[in-house]
Amino acid sequence: MVCNPASGSVFPLGSTTVACTATDAAGNSSSGSFPVTVRDITPPRLILPASFKTEASSRLGALVIFANSASDAVDPSPVVLCDPSSGTVFPLGATIISCTGIDASGNVAGENFIVTVEDTSLPRISGRVSPPPNSNGWNNTDVAVTFSCSDTASGVVTCDGDATLVREGDRLSVGGIAVDRAGNIATATMSGINIDKTPPTVMIKSPAQGAEYLLSEPALTGWEVRDNLSGVGRSIGTAGSGLAIDTSSLGPHEFSVTATDLAGNSATVSNSYTVVSPFANFDVHKTEVGLEGGAPRDEFLVEGVFETGGFSNGISVPNEVVTVTFDGFTQTIPAASFVRESNGLGFQYDGASGGVTRFIIRDDGQFLVKAEMLKLPGVGLEPPVSFSLRIGDDVGEIAISLDDEGPFRLQTRQTLDFFGTVVSVGDGVLTARTVSGIIKVPVTADTSIRLSHRPDAGPSDLIPGDLVAVSLGGQDGGYYADKIVRVPLKTRNKHVPGKVVAITDTHITV
Repeated sequence: MVCNPASGSVFPLGSTTVACTATDAAGNSSSGSFPVTVRDITPPRLILPASFKTEASSRLGALVIFANSASDAVDPSPVVLCDPSSGTVFPLGATIISCTGIDASGNVAGENFIVTVEDTSLPRISGRVSPPPNSNGWNNTDVAVTFSCSDTASGVVTCDGDATLVREGDRLSVGGIAVDRAGNIATATMSGINIDKTPPTVMIKSPAQGAEYLLSEPALTGWEVRDNLSGVGRSIGTAGSGLAIDTSSLGPHEFSVTATDLAGNSATVSNSYTVVSPFANFDVHKTEVGLEGGAPRDEFLVEGVFETGGFSNGISVPNEVVTVTFDGFTQTIPAASFVRESNGLGFQYDGASGGVTRFIIRDDGQFLVKAEMLKLPGVGLEPPVSFSLRIGDDVGEIAISLDDEGPFRLQTRQTLDFFGTVVSVGDGVLTARTVSGIIKVPVTADTSIRLSHRPDAGPSDLIPGDLVAVSLGGQDGGYYADKIVRVPLKTRNKHVPGKVVAITDTHITV
């Protein structure tokens, strides 16, 4: 029997009629047919990648590209569809991709794979300091350290470490930390921070504060600068250490040293010194001071002797100007005002009252100064008094403590008694208005106060406007109110001009 198509042939898709003829040996034959239907019922085979991981490129995730295909025994080009498709931005985490393959016969195959977008990259962290250091690498103020953090994938959840350094030191450091949402941790350290807020120490050994140098005296400076942290950067003085101190001119001078350390801290130290004239020492052998309250009728007499030598350039009168100072009184006598004494022992000046009336300087150094008709403001109330002589460039000064007797004598005369109106009484002082002006006189426990019918009267019983007579007494080199007598009430607030001649317990003679 013969069939067409023969058995073993490749039948196309669809229905094919197979015709067969059978012939026997006698040549007899018969024919018949039957249909053969070929159908495609096998789904295509998907070709997909295995599940994989990829790194996130932004906070949205990552752009994922993958290859997919399918094979089919019948359909040479089956269709493959995946969701999400290749070229899509996948979010962080695991995403299931579902793929379906369809051949021309409608056979369907489906498979899945997983794409995981992960963030394994460390966040970025950087630090900065403010203010920045100077050119020497130092700060002289507090330093603020701040950190900036970023992460292109999951994003920063922690950015920590900001600090302000207030303490001094070198090679200081501050650490910062950044953590992203995926838990990745990055750190950074700002190191090498140097802070010095302390100025350098300036020490001036010479000239010392308050030092005195003679005119043109040779002397050397001595100073040094230290800095225990950043180190000394620059130092400059009025003169360099070990060089000459300026003693070329009289009067006050200032020596300064300014130093700056490497951090920019500066310090200036100044010492004041004085350049004085060569001096002539003297001793005072006798002092007499006479005081008369109110009017300018005070006087003084000072006798002593010069001790020339040492640095003194010698006393050369009448070629040098002479200045006398006593208790605030000062008078300068021109050199030409001195004349040679008739006895040839020295020089003499005679002046008018109201100042120095006689000044004698002997060749052997003895001197006498007398002044009359003065108003001495402090003597007797604030002992000791200062007495000084300047003869040209030679200066001498001495403090004199006065008393009631002896070579340094303070005299308070009865003419010091005064008559006037009470201005105030307080703090142990009586203030009264007199014809000579305002007079202030101490009131002590020994002061006798006489008021009509008041044998036990005290200073508080005197009131402004009372007319009083006051006699003064001397005590401890000063004067005080010995007796105060108030006139009867009928004359209170009346100004009676005149001077007290005598005071008794019952009478005032003016």
